[in-house]
Amino acid sequence: MSNLTFPFFLGFAISLSAQEPVLPVASVVKISADQGHGSIRQGSGVVVRAGIVATNAHVTAGALNITVSHGTNTWQVQSRKDDLLRDLSVLMVPGLPLPPAPLATTIPPLCEAVTAVGFPAGLGPTSTRGHLTGLWSYLGSHVLQSDALTAPGSSGGGLFDSEGRLLGLTTFIFPKSAHIHFSIPVQWISDLIEDPDAKAASLALPTGPQFPGFIDALGSAPENHPAWDAFTRTWVEGAPDDPDAWFAYANSLEPSREPGLIHDRIAAYRRSLVLQSDSPKAWNNLGASLGLLNRFKEAEAAYGKALALNPSYSLAWLNLGATLLDERRNLEAVAALSRGLDLQPDDVHGWQRLGDAHMNLNHPTEAARHYRTALGLSPFRTEVWADLARACDKAQDPQGLQEALAKLAALDATQAAALAKELKRSVSR
Repeated sequence: MSNLTFPFFLGFAISLSAQEPVLPVASVVKISADQGHGSIRQGSGVVVRAGIVATNAHVTAGALNITVSHGTNTWQVQSRKDDLLRDLSVLMVPGLPLPPAPLATTIPPLCEAVTAVGFPAGLGPTSTRGHLTGLWSYLGSHVLQSDALTAPGSSGGGLFDSEGRLLGLTTFIFPKSAHIHFSIPVQWISDLIEDPDAKAASLALPTGPQFPGFIDALGSAPENHPAWDAFTRTWVEGAPDDPDAWFAYANSLEPSREPGLIHDRIAAYRRSLVLQSDSPKAWNNLGASLGLLNRFKEAEAAYGKALALNPSYSLAWLNLGATLLDERRNLEAVAALSRGLDLQPDDVHGWQRLGDAHMNLNHPTEAARHYRTALGLSPFRTEVWADLARACDKAQDPQGLQEALAKLAALDATQAAALAKELKRSVSR
């Protein structure tokens, strides 16, 4: 099977099979996660082994007490294991008498019938039928896309094939796009259960938000292109008032530096921000796109919006610093880049640009220090070794100059020889 195939069905003209699938509804349970102060988060789960229920980590996040129920019966969760990055939690429920759902070992072809089973709004188990409409590369595996309708409360429920085998857990819904639903794959469940390094967590252990950057991750995975572009175009057409759709569409155009596509990207980010103006990432990405067209003042304003919303947004500080550097506003660039590097000290480009700003300010010793920091993080960057050589030459540091040229020669002898001649001519002048 290839990593990705994606026929998204805008018209949904395929008819469902007349034969009702046999579903293990007795294996699907309601999850109640007590958050304290009278707040209960409700979701769904699937019995996957004797006494073990799988659900989403965002359902159980921060719970002081968790119960699972089916019909009039309720059972207490004793402990859990979490995989926050994959939004997965497995719950240990001693004495749970419900049968485990059969687990699928293969993914059916796209267009095949699937059924989602869960407890939307706490009611159920309720089943809805649809088709498998996409497979997307993610974290070395894939997530499944279907048009089987789910609703809040269904998170952690089961997505089943036509034989009633569990394919995954229903995890994401796009509220403004009724036919876009994502499920995490069933094999992750076994991975977490059997992982000896995944320790059982106390119930009150806080968990992170569901799949941070999930849409960004799908869009940035090379295996998902160009299907992601087609997907986001269809998403925008089907939900023109969804800011996430416009953001994802703009992101799908990110790899291109073609001016026409950059203009399209700017328009899409602006549309997303008209619909939802409080997204720091959208403002930052808009600024980066404007910067590619040398629209520096507009880019600076966009980064300012991002930072007003999130003053700790390191990438926006670093991008603002790069824009100020392009405008030769070097002192301001040093301040912005330094703030960004305080927040994200492993950014190689940030250290290189900070060195460039100090070179522009005629501070070659400071510049050399920052170039060395960049090279400590990424030692095979020939352009930074060349920058370091120039800084050492200007700082009248012959030992540093020779060391930088020697390192550069080991990586690219031709470039090192050309730079040595350049610096010698500069000295002679």
